[in-house]
Amino acid sequence: GIGVAVINYRLQPTVNWHEQVKDVAAATVWIHAHIAEYGGNASRVFLGGHSAGAQLACHAALRSPSIISGVISVSGAGLDLADEKTYELGARRAYYAARFGDNGPREIWQREASPVAYVTSNSPPFLILYAAGESKALQRQSQRLREVLENYHVANQLVVVPGQSHERMVLTLSRSDRTSSDAILGFILHDGNRHE
Repeated sequence: GIGVAVINYRLQPTVNWHEQVKDVAAATVWIHAHIAEYGGNASRVFLGGHSAGAQLACHAALRSPSIISGVISVSGAGLDLADEKTYELGARRAYYAARFGDNGPREIWQREASPVAYVTSNSPPFLILYAAGESKALQRQSQRLREVLENYHVANQLVVVPGQSHERMVLTLSRSDRTSSDAILGFILHDGNRHE
């Protein structure tokens, strides 16, 4: 009973991160406009992604919150690029600067490229998942997203998936016997009931 549209976006260095966000946002708007043609309900559109895809999904959802019923952030990277503790835990600032820096001042690109900077009290609900075996820096990014959502009183749920790594998290998403898929289905079905 749940339809899935797998969207794509252009990759760096062919385009910059701004264009990647536009790609995901354009695909999301198209899906919202055409979902009924495929038997879907435009009032129940959820946006999700893994790693960099989670960052882009968060960006797109937070910039178009009126058409999104919920966001599923799986092992998100780069959710709060201004968080100093993330770098203390081992994230490489140069890695993110090369992808998001745009040759501008660090304070500006870190804020603009961070989805947490766009959270408001009107943001859609979030399901945040990460693997217990991920690096502490990546875990911190998901935790930071939750902290900011909590500060704005945005409904959210955080699920730590045992026995998995950053890469293996993707494999758990479609398995009915895994923590991830149960959490995702529960999130979609629960939130969907609020909109009917």
